[in-house]
Amino acid sequence: MQTTRRELLRAGVAAVAGGALDEAAPGTPPAQKLASPVGHYHPELLLLAPESGEDANTRSLLAQFLELGVPVELDARWRLPAVPPRDLSAYKACIFPESARAQYDADLDAFYRRGGYLGYFKYYPLAEGEGSGVHHYLVSYGRDAYFYHVANVLLEGGLTVGDADFGRALAARPVASIVADCRESFFARYGARSLGRWESWGDTAYTYLIANHLLAARLGDRPWQDLVRYCLTKVHESAPEAARGTFSETRALADSPSIGIPMMGEVLMRFGAEEKVPEFVESGLGLVRSFVERAGQIDGVLSSAYMRLFWSETLMPVPALYWASRVSGEQRFAALADRMVRAVTASNQRADGLWHHWTDKRGRKGACWSRGSSWPALAMTRALAAAGADSEAARFMRATLARTEAGLARHQDRGGIWRLVVDEPATRLETSAASALVYCHDRLRELGAVDGRRDALFERAFAGLKRLHYRGGLAASCRGTATGAAEYYRTRPLGYYDLGLFAATLAPHLGQP
Repeated sequence: MQTTRRELLRAGVAAVAGGALDEAAPGTPPAQKLASPVGHYHPELLLLAPESGEDANTRSLLAQFLELGVPVELDARWRLPAVPPRDLSAYKACIFPESARAQYDADLDAFYRRGGYLGYFKYYPLAEGEGSGVHHYLVSYGRDAYFYHVANVLLEGGLTVGDADFGRALAARPVASIVADCRESFFARYGARSLGRWESWGDTAYTYLIANHLLAARLGDRPWQDLVRYCLTKVHESAPEAARGTFSETRALADSPSIGIPMMGEVLMRFGAEEKVPEFVESGLGLVRSFVERAGQIDGVLSSAYMRLFWSETLMPVPALYWASRVSGEQRFAALADRMVRAVTASNQRADGLWHHWTDKRGRKGACWSRGSSWPALAMTRALAAAGADSEAARFMRATLARTEAGLARHQDRGGIWRLVVDEPATRLETSAASALVYCHDRLRELGAVDGRRDALFERAFAGLKRLHYRGGLAASCRGTATGAAEYYRTRPLGYYDLGLFAATLAPHLGQP
């Protein structure tokens, strides 16, 4: 039976935790897509979801097991079960939500007496509330660090890390099924259309709206497209308030214009230009004007007012500046973007193509954190559509992006995902950067900005992302960073995240079995 299952599910990709490869080449598609994972691997862990519905704690805990490649029981819909689907004796270990204590306590005690494994905590806690503003990190960092501990405690029960059959089953999930998850997640967040003012002006809203706009448009899914437009309408309506500095990304520093303002301006201008919504274009242009007038500067390069170093994400206003120049005819915006691209690239990109997350005037440099390479790739990829294909700026950005891809090729983990610190193989896998990098390569191929030599590299990354997907989000997503020492980057908590660019990576695979 084991041999038959392996032949059926051969995916030719590494296990999530970097486990042994089978005899097929890395990146080889699974021989058969699976409508359901049930029966195609042996679940060793029963992680029970709350009957009232999964919360942030549940998904964070599951994310740790997906990252470790531990075979967790999933139902026919690729979801955690809310009731045990079989006798507990079928599992090596169990962990249930605190809300299940009254119903299952005696059963878990019996499971334990028969030799099954329970962590010393027996149950996992449910989330009681979120933080607000900049201090959401107080919740998310602590949650992911705690549940990584919980997951590692349960390994004492003999759970398999990097289970190959489980990894192959996850990689064999049909893309259409994953698309449905992403759509459901977006509608769960915004489908009630009950937003007041739009308050998210950072990278989360930027990437999430980009991803959902792209995927909905490629599918021609009118209700999905309409919901994206509803969100952008709310961004448009709140843009004057954001431009005045009434509220900021951090909700803490008064009148502190951040790069999130022009980033959202770019989304408005680009969507407005493509969909012929002139009021969106004007709103986006107004956000860029506001940022240019009020931003901080580092050696003549615009930045968030509270930043004092060259960060790789200093480049994120670049697409907005080129779009502002295009829609207004004012070349000063393009000149600011040109200066920004060249200065930050010269300071932060290594000779091998990887990017230091930050640099300062004293010559100090941050580690090659994974998102530190994805931010400049995303900024330049998005900018090419407005910079003019034959411009000197576009040629410079294409060459810079080609160097970035070459650097990534030298450091890809054999499971397909890049590491938290890209050139340090002892650090954990990280998915938010991988999603952005796959998105960028797909767009660059469509633009003819890169050739096909790296296609297999990014197909492996996409396969790795599928193995870490759950309900429209991904495991192994890093909780943000700072101007930290190398040890800081190596020890970031990782968990579940559903606001990035993953949905956009599905677009080239639509219509595949």
